[in-house]
This record gives sequence, C-alpha cells and structure tokens, in this order.
Amino acid sequence: MDNFDLSDIYEPDIDVSTITIEHKSTDETKPLCIFGVLKNSNGLDIEKEMLEWLLPEYNVYCVYQNAPGYLFEYPAIRFMQYILEKENKNFALYLHTKGAANSNFSQKCVRNAWKNEFTGDAKNKYIELVKDNKCNVACPYKGNNRATWFNGFYVTQNAILKLGKIIPHNNDRYYFENMFNNAPEVNIIGLVLPTSTAFEVMNHVVRRPLTPYRYNPNIVKHLPTPHTVKYKHAQHRIYKQKIFLHE
Repeated sequence: MDNFDLSDIYEPDIDVSTITIEHKSTDETKPLCIFGVLKNSNGLDIEKEMLEWLLPEYNVYCVYQNAPGYLFEYPAIRFMQYILEKENKNFALYLHTKGAANSNFSQKCVRNAWKNEFTGDAKNKYIELVKDNKCNVACPYKGNNRATWFNGFYVTQNAILKLGKIIPHNNDRYYFENMFNNAPEVNIIGLVLPTSTAFEVMNHVVRRPLTPYRYNPNIVKHLPTPHTVKYKHAQHRIYKQKIFLHE
C-alpha cells in the first residue's frame, strides 16, 4: 500500500483531511489511471460500477474527496501531476465519478461512452497519441474553446505539467474542463464539437458514433432529441439497454 504525505502534494491551504488516496491495482504492466471519487452514496456506487471495467485493464489510483466536494476535480488532477512526475510515467487516463453530485440520464450516457472508448482495443487509439510523452491530451470530444468535454481524457506527463500550479479553489465547476486554456502549447486531440450547451453535446454523444464504435440502430432510431418531452420517456429504456456496440 502506498503511503503519501498529502502535504507534499497539495497546497498549504488545502484541508488534506478531506482527501484520501488508495492504490486499487498495482500491476505496473497496465496503463495508469487516476480516478477521482466523490465520497457520497452516489459516488461510491458509481465508483463500484466503473472499477468493474477499469481494474481489469488499468493500474488505478482512486483519489477520494469528502462530500460535498468543494474542491471539484482539483484533488485528482493535482495528484495526477504529482504521480506522473514522481514515477516518471509517460501518460495516464483521468476519469471521475461522473454523476455523483448530479445524477441524471446524461451522466450515465457519458459513463457508457467512457467504458467503450477506454477499454479493449479502442483504448489503443488513445494510447498511440500519448505513449511517446509528446505534449498531447487525447479525449473523445473537445470543444472549440479547448474544453475536454466531460473531462475523461488521456494526458502525457509533459502536457499535464505545462499547467503548472492549477487553481485549487474555484467556484466555476467547469474550470477543469477548460483548464488547458492555461497551457496553449498543449495539443488537444479529439472530435471537435462546435456546440456550446450541455443538451447539444449530449445529443451528439447519444446519436453519433465515436471513432471505433457504432450505435445500436434499434435504440437510436427511436431516441427523441433532448429538447422534447419524449426525451424523458426514453430514459428508462436507455438505462436498461446497451447504447454502444462493437463493430
């Protein structure tokens, strides 16, 4: 078990008693994953769900933050900077318990997308972009404002350290999706979404295939758009069925 002195990792004004780090898998032959977990009932349920597909394929560190999670994604992203440099790893996958603080249909869709993008042969397309430690971030979707939509991404040590000292306290919950605006030399690779609203982006995630996958046509053809009343009625059906299929 790793024992970290959290005062060596986090800023002096951070209450490190709200942060816990656990090394869930120590297989050094697997890619590194830093997994931010909000320590509430929803977050721990989502952690269990996601670890079922993360642990077979990744060397996972869970970075827990006590609820209500006022530090947002800072604890896990700052730890990722620390561990990549300390262990001299070229890259890591960053994820968090999407939906722990705001549980709804769209969050489940994002987690399904992450599972399909970051496991099996699909993950190799991302690893190819980061394995040489160039200044790259590789994510399924990026915004035209350099956002990493939903903040599931691979990042190199070189790229994450370009951020320098990240902001630990910020009332903008989207700061960490846009944090690479602070490092313009970082190359963000992903499908560009010119859309700006969460509904528009989720419409893209539900209806359009990511690179190595296609959608189940029997589900997609019946999906209403997020702007209609019927959208809510589709939620239960989608929860119970697989949206994505391997080609």
